[in-house]
Amino acid sequence: MSNSIRTLAIVLLAAAWGCSTDSGGSGAGEPDVGSEAGSLADTAGDSVAGDSVGDGDVGGGDVGGGDVGGGGVGGSDAVTDAGTTSAKWTACSASADCVPVELACCDHCNGGKLGAFHKDHASEAKAALGPAPGACDATACTEMGCGPAVAWCESGVCAAGPDPAFGAGCAKLDETKCKVSPSCAPLSAWAPEASCKNEPATPVFQGCMSGEAGCGDAETCAIEPSTGKLWMFPSTCLPEGWKAQTWEACCPGKGGGGCSAGNATEVGKLCLQPQGGGNGLAVGEAFDVVLWPKGCFSSSCTKVHSKTCSAAIDGDGALVVDAQICIENTASPGQPCTADCSGAGQTTCAAPKLAAGSYTAKYGSLSLAFEVPSKPGAQLCVGSEF
Repeated sequence: MSNSIRTLAIVLLAAAWGCSTDSGGSGAGEPDVGSEAGSLADTAGDSVAGDSVGDGDVGGGDVGGGDVGGGGVGGSDAVTDAGTTSAKWTACSASADCVPVELACCDHCNGGKLGAFHKDHASEAKAALGPAPGACDATACTEMGCGPAVAWCESGVCAAGPDPAFGAGCAKLDETKCKVSPSCAPLSAWAPEASCKNEPATPVFQGCMSGEAGCGDAETCAIEPSTGKLWMFPSTCLPEGWKAQTWEACCPGKGGGGCSAGNATEVGKLCLQPQGGGNGLAVGEAFDVVLWPKGCFSSSCTKVHSKTCSAAIDGDGALVVDAQICIENTASPGQPCTADCSGAGQTTCAAPKLAAGSYTAKYGSLSLAFEVPSKPGAQLCVGSEF
């Protein structure tokens, strides 16, 4: 291509791309903040690479009729012939490969055009597809604000757009958008069994949070609000709406805890009790798990130091209960104790709301099969206090 023809092509490209506000065919007036990945035209391939004028790249197709003269300004993008740009410019295997590139005089927030390219070819693409030197000297851009440009890898091709968390926050973002947002961080968790058995875990994306959130590094057991399933998180940060549970709720009997005062006491009886005085368990309504220590504990010679209880649905759909009751016998020689057996009381914790179905409540050796909704007269207790 002669120098005069190349200069003509660059000037025409600069005019077409100066401050385009189309959106790949949507019409004028809509900011084009989408990616140019995979749709960069012959202007960078045929015209710049060296095809003749007679082939239609400058005089006929790309500039005069299709890509720039007809498509880019009047209808669709200024770069439209998918597949003609060197594939290596936009190919990627991970989001870290991609960088956003402004391709017009104005930025992507103000009527410009945003491209996404492999980081190794961004400069090459900018030089070929961006405005010519001096072409933007007389351009006036609006000063609207939007999220900073970010790029990611999607199906092996670089894509770009504004920060998806801008103005909306991180909580509602999916995994891909959360990972590319510079202001967000993904939250992942794994099935509790891996932690309980000290086995390798496979993290599963569960939500997105602000990258500025401070998290403790303790593993945290939590219950998924929509399903009641338990998950183990690597830190104390949880997705919006999730509730932390005791570590023992995820790993029954393996909490490694103990009574800081008094002695751990065996649980003898487990019952399920509707909240609000209902006659049975109802679909989608809260109920309590009630536990009694096994034995007769005199009210005059018993000191209860602590009582804890938690209940959550595990990965198999069972209602797993965890509890610890720490009791001290305060009897002394020569001091009679009342034989009322009411000194230890009971411990209660809320169970998750359940959908209709068949379930099993488990605590240690205690196991209670039950239905939701429960049948009239159904036995909702198992075990004995004595």
